[in-house]
Amino acid sequence: METTLVLTQQDVARLLDMRTAIRVVRDAFKAQANAQTVMPPKVYLPLPHHSDFRAMPAYLTHPAVCGVKWVNVHPHNAARHLPTVMAIIIINDPATGFPLAIMDGLLLTRVRTPDGITLEGIVVRPRRRTNTALIWLHGLSSRFSSGQPLMAELAPRLTRAGIGYFKFNTRGHDVINRDLPKLGGLGGSAFERFEDCLLDIRAIIRFA
Repeated sequence: METTLVLTQQDVARLLDMRTAIRVVRDAFKAQANAQTVMPPKVYLPLPHHSDFRAMPAYLTHPAVCGVKWVNVHPHNAARHLPTVMAIIIINDPATGFPLAIMDGLLLTRVRTPDGITLEGIVVRPRRRTNTALIWLHGLSSRFSSGQPLMAELAPRLTRAGIGYFKFNTRGHDVINRDLPKLGGLGGSAFERFEDCLLDIRAIIRFA
């Protein structure tokens, strides 16, 4: 009898290292470039009080697996001592639909700054090792998950040219970001200072 693997945020943090995460993401981008994936546009579910859910499904032909990332955005959660954004990932067997795993979705790709702030983003490694990288930062109310058509066009060209691609949020992402407990819970472009942004840039350059 099949069983469903359940991984908490602590499990993900213990099991997943950044080197493995980068390798898996690189392989997924290769599969997308070779038309071995199906990834429909993100689906939004609007809710009252400027909140919403976002569903991001995808299917990979080899190895055969499909799943969905289910993300919430609830701007008023800080008053309830909850994160503004939370996420889970459900992995299914495409042949049967059986749920293979349910896991936390917040700790897959993050960078930590010198003052302890966690930054989220994506990483695309080039096909050959070089000393050149493009770092695309999102602050001033934007976020790294925007601009997906441009990302899909830009990332393969950069990797073919031997250029690494790093697309990350700064702590100034979105207008108000309530996921910064070290800063009293409030961040975003409404609260970002230039000096703080320098810490974010240094952390991402060091990571790259």
